[in-house]
Amino acid sequence: MPPVYLVGYGIERQFARFRAERCFERGEQVLLRTRRGAELGIVLAVAPDVGEPDEQLGQIVRHASAEDQAHAAQLLDEARAALAIAEKTANELGLALELLDAEAAADPKRIIFHVLYDDVDVRPLVSRVSTACEAFVDLVNLAQPAQSGCGSCGSGSGGGCGSCGSGGCGAGCAAPLAKTATGEPGWVEYFSELRLKMDHRSFVGQASNLPVR
Repeated sequence: MPPVYLVGYGIERQFARFRAERCFERGEQVLLRTRRGAELGIVLAVAPDVGEPDEQLGQIVRHASAEDQAHAAQLLDEARAALAIAEKTANELGLALELLDAEAAADPKRIIFHVLYDDVDVRPLVSRVSTACEAFVDLVNLAQPAQSGCGSCGSGSGGGCGSCGSGGCGAGCAAPLAKTATGEPGWVEYFSELRLKMDHRSFVGQASNLPVR
């Protein structure tokens, strides 16, 4: 039976189980096939094979080449540039939100922003950033509960995710966050603790959606 590995990937430092056709070493950088497309990851450990169907697992395509790594670096630069544009645009529009980070994807060109906001109409932001970057734009609002649904074209009323030109959510919706003693959303404390945990993990996320050759 082909081995299964626990692999870390993405700017959010996600990890999941991936099937491989050969053996890989811990810490090896690999090219993955995930629900978002092709992206780089780091092998964390061998995972026990509990007999899941292959369609429930990701796939390790191969060892990441120098070309894969160069393309990932290019996408990361594009994401950083898009984040700067989004921050400037949000300030110009006077929007009460916090942009946490961004990922760039290729084929089609897409920018995925992870944001925090409450009861804000982000459609003007999505429209202007999409035009400036010449890309589809997804906003993933990590401060909204998943049961609120996903807003179309960045609608502030829907909660969860906002998309422009994508026909849905780019990266899923967030789980509900606890309230503080004052009744305010507890995302400040939550994300402070989360970032500390992420900094202690043993892998670094890479930009997503590399071409598979």
